[in-house]
Amino acid sequence: MLEEAHALLEGERQRLEKRSGTRASADIAAGSPSQTLHGVRDLASAVATARERIALAAG
Repeated sequence: MLEEAHALLEGERQRLEKRSGTRASADIAAGSPSQTLHGVRDLASAVATARERIALAAG
């Protein structure tokens, strides 16, 4: 389940990066495309970390 969630988030991250282009770095308002991209990156990273930790715990 975490692998699927990570794949979906990574796909969304890539889509948002392509869509935002250079505008994203200049737009820092709450709810902006830049903030959405930042949130998706954070979520993808957290899911990847959780997946690794669960795999290590399961041994």
